[in-house]
Amino acid sequence: MDLFTTKIRLKDSTDKEKVLAVLKTWLKGSPHYKIKEIDCDGKEFFKQDFENTSISILNSNISSNTILALRFANREDKNSWITDCIYSEINDEKNISITLSCHTKNYSRSLPKIHKPHIIKNLIEADLCYDKGVFPIVDKPIYLKDADMDICAQIMCGTVKTNLPVVYLSVDGFNPNLYSVDENKLASSLSGIAHVLVEPNKTFSKKLKELTNSNNPYNGYIGIYFSKSTYKEIISIEDFFENGKLDSKQMASFVRATLQQSVLNHDNTNDYSWSNLQVLYHRKIFEEESKSATDTKQECDALLAAFDEDVKKKEEKIRDLQYQLDCKNSIIESFKAKKEINDTISFKTTGITEFYHGELNDLVITLLSQLQPKLNSNTRQKDILDTFLKENELLGKGKEILNNIENALKDKSLQLRRSKFEKCGFTLEAGSHDKMYFHEPKYSFTLANSPSEHRSADNMFSDIKKVISIYKKIV
Repeated sequence: MDLFTTKIRLKDSTDKEKVLAVLKTWLKGSPHYKIKEIDCDGKEFFKQDFENTSISILNSNISSNTILALRFANREDKNSWITDCIYSEINDEKNISITLSCHTKNYSRSLPKIHKPHIIKNLIEADLCYDKGVFPIVDKPIYLKDADMDICAQIMCGTVKTNLPVVYLSVDGFNPNLYSVDENKLASSLSGIAHVLVEPNKTFSKKLKELTNSNNPYNGYIGIYFSKSTYKEIISIEDFFENGKLDSKQMASFVRATLQQSVLNHDNTNDYSWSNLQVLYHRKIFEEESKSATDTKQECDALLAAFDEDVKKKEEKIRDLQYQLDCKNSIIESFKAKKEINDTISFKTTGITEFYHGELNDLVITLLSQLQPKLNSNTRQKDILDTFLKENELLGKGKEILNNIENALKDKSLQLRRSKFEKCGFTLEAGSHDKMYFHEPKYSFTLANSPSEHRSADNMFSDIKKVISIYKKIV
């Protein structure tokens, strides 16, 4: 699951070569990963596995946009950490989105401890972050001045675009020289995630209250605001007092968690995801090579591999849709069977409708086959019957249905069993005991769903066969 995400605008002078250099520095510079070299130069798609880590890089143009995407996977104990960094040039803006996710095999109510990806610090130190706009992207608090009054009011009213979300620290109600959290530590921990604005004095707060219709925090409260949005979070200091003392660290931690959860909940934080880019990239390759009529097995395998990750996420939904589709297919098969009835031998069957193609034919052939040995040879009856059975054969659709019923009874999955019965022509009413009938309610059966109550599959199959089989011995 995704635990962290941010989108950082970069300077206009930035290009993907500079970003790639910073990404390499980040990975090779860490003592934890033991990565010595990343030889991806000149390659549109690159993948390299190490002892407990792997690196995948996509360097291409996707949908006329310049894209540089990196996925770094790090396995430790029962946790698998994945960091996706996606640099894009879209509509004259250069951005990099960074997402951290974790897949764990542990059973726990609490999430693994999250560390902000170090690549953010590398980007700031490399001086690639956007330094224009309302406020620059820095790792230090921004101390406001009187000239910033109108901009702050616009932020709190949701009428101005900022490079990042804004965390606003109001002056402490009891000590005008202090704030409820350490602004330097908070700005450092939120670098690349939010602008940390520091209110200069209580006079500034009072004026801002008038301009924003009391939409600003004050007396030590902390406000969180988002670019061109009226949504806000106001965090009260009263919630963090214990034994009459403010727990500043806990309050700062809550600010970070609240901000990050709000960003995660926002669908449009990032323009592309790693999975989405894989699909688009392989589709691009497929289309390019299809133009030259080279649709080989290797191309198909590459395309299928690209879809694999998205397919895993949708497996549950596909199973539900498949069940609905099976129900509809059962109805279609019933219509087909009725349409094919006219192809059977011609008998007058007033009031009888075949449940499947050849039902009447097979019943007649079965009965006559059982009667055949009982007729005396050298008789007209025997000669006519021999000729008739030689020219007419069992169509066998009923035997196929019986085989499918027997297989369905052996299926351990209740959902698959129901689906298979519906394909055989049964109508089901699901419950603790499934009630079903074969085309008409008069041919009904009850199936127990509890293993402790369930008769053997052979016994149940025998009961069903006695009622609906047209192949059993009668004569």
